[in-house]
Amino acid sequence: MCFSFCGMMADFKRFCVFLFFVFSFCFFLSCSGKRFLSNRVVIYEGKAVRFGELKPDTESEGIGRKNLIVSESMSFHVVWISSEEKPHIHKEHDLIVFLIYGSGEFHIGDMVFQMKRGDVAYVPRGTPHWFKNTSKTAIAYVVFIPPFDGKDNIPVSSDKNEEIEKEK
Repeated sequence: MCFSFCGMMADFKRFCVFLFFVFSFCFFLSCSGKRFLSNRVVIYEGKAVRFGELKPDTESEGIGRKNLIVSESMSFHVVWISSEEKPHIHKEHDLIVFLIYGSGEFHIGDMVFQMKRGDVAYVPRGTPHWFKNTSKTAIAYVVFIPPFDGKDNIPVSSDKNEEIEKEK
């Protein structure tokens, strides 16, 4: 009984940490404009950094990613999308996407969602997805569960992509 209770408490603590970050970031979502974001402060590597000063750690094909926080159970990232992602899956990771600037089409499985600043989407592991930017730039705050190491990004074949498009 103690082992299951202790396990539940550890899960509860992880969940509370997750909620803290979600509610903290909702503050950003409730405010308008990139100008506002550039003056906001986030905690990065133990110090306060202006959001506008953050730069991607990695960039490839119009997608930039900055790793903010990595814990035992999840990781937090800022993602810049200037064009369109290629369809892909994360076999081992669920993700939650908070669009904090811009707009676009978020393809999740066989559905397409028109997203704008303040919208949130959940993508279960193994689900094909990709984001197509329809604004000058789009910026998202992304939470991966478990922590993302950059390796679990599996392209979806063009045949699978065509099947998804035909089903619409």
